[in-house]
Amino acid sequence: MKILHINTRCDKGGAATIAYNIHKYINKYTTNKSIFAFGRGIKKDENCFKIINNFHVNISASAHRFLGSSKSINNLYILEKLIIEADIIHIHNLHGYYINYGALINIIVKQDKKVIWTLHDQWSMTGRCAFPFDCNKWIKGCYSCEHLNEYPKSYIDKSKRLWIEKNHHFNKLKKDKTIIVTPSIWLKNEVKHSFMKEYNVISISNGIKNFNRNETKNNLRIKYKLPTDKKIILFVADSLKDKRKGIRYILDIMNEFEEEVVFVSVGKNIEAKKNNFIQLGYISDKLSLYDIYNLSDVFIISSIADNFPTTVLEAFMNKIPVIGFNVGGISEQLDKNCGILVNIGDKNSLKEGILKLLINPKFAKVISENGYNKFLNNYTEDIFMKKYLDLYNNFEKYI
Repeated sequence: MKILHINTRCDKGGAATIAYNIHKYINKYTTNKSIFAFGRGIKKDENCFKIINNFHVNISASAHRFLGSSKSINNLYILEKLIIEADIIHIHNLHGYYINYGALINIIVKQDKKVIWTLHDQWSMTGRCAFPFDCNKWIKGCYSCEHLNEYPKSYIDKSKRLWIEKNHHFNKLKKDKTIIVTPSIWLKNEVKHSFMKEYNVISISNGIKNFNRNETKNNLRIKYKLPTDKKIILFVADSLKDKRKGIRYILDIMNEFEEEVVFVSVGKNIEAKKNNFIQLGYISDKLSLYDIYNLSDVFIISSIADNFPTTVLEAFMNKIPVIGFNVGGISEQLDKNCGILVNIGDKNSLKEGILKLLINPKFAKVISENGYNKFLNNYTEDIFMKKYLDLYNNFEKYI
């Protein structure tokens, strides 16, 4: 069996990591064959195919920002050949200025292919937003978009037309040959309120590979030149400037902690004059990133809109207690036994929760152990991959 993955990129970002890990696992551990088609970034192996050059990405990005959708066509010659040769088309993210999704859907329908579409956000069911925050216009039809500056960015509000366009194109996919996968129950329920509600929707939680780290906190802090005499509170985001990541709530409470507490971030640096704030920048190497988790005392997931972030799973795996906002799939990850949930934007509760973990080591250890056990029982790479392999091999069972 040949599976074709289609995603914005294969080298960076949460969706790309999940999609590429599935691709890599198939080719390494199964007799099936996986091909990865992507639009941006660099290829990671010989079975990855970049379907658009950088010049056309820039043209497509400009078209998207002014017209609302990609108008690129040069990639379809390569993509159509890959689609014809595949048994299953596994779609991931179609946003990202690299593909004419209407033309893509037409090719898939024409070739009568089976489709698995993993939704990593809400883009497929809205006029333009990947995450619409508290806006529910997308349920009946978008208009007057309030988030034009959010990814994927637009200069002109075309949300009404684009919602109609997506509804038209995405519902061309055959109901008896299409399965939608969501990483969280929350997103599954969102799909059931959208124009895609007639499709079969299943939930497969994200999973990551288990790594056991043996170095002590002290040695790791020396290795990365971080304080050995302070409590470290960690937060991770690809871009700390991203409004959705809610970093502003962490910045707002930093000065309220004593000198023995320091905040450490991983992600693109931002301008922030805080005495107790250390920015490590973007870290692409997973083992180095896991070192940072291990040397920390508390992990914060401050997203104000999210699906099923793998950063929480990484914290679980590294036995770090987690506190976060009660939003999206995070509420499924952080039940009362393995984390602390606070209301979105409630800075006082966020601060109190952090202090509770810092001043009560026994409580923090119980939370950490429960999180680790939840990871082992639900979110390991093997559990995750077995569910997808069963979906590929027994597709009709899920229709």
